[in-house]
Amino acid sequence: MRILMLTTSYPKYSGEATAPFIEEIAAGIAARGHEVHVLAPAHPDVRRQRIERGVQLHFLRMRRTPP
Repeated sequence: MRILMLTTSYPKYSGEATAPFIEEIAAGIAARGHEVHVLAPAHPDVRRQRIERGVQLHFLRMRRTPP
């Protein structure tokens, strides 16, 4: 199964305390043989590979729009 996870936060590097549960859920699903993609907001401090623990990471640069 191909799965896309959309999230507002994801650890910027391994061991960071921001939303580690999302990383664990994605890795657990990938370990069961599924193709997992995570789409998360980009951040200047992101230090991740494109594929980690069987999960394909996509960081999207977002732009604020005026109210």
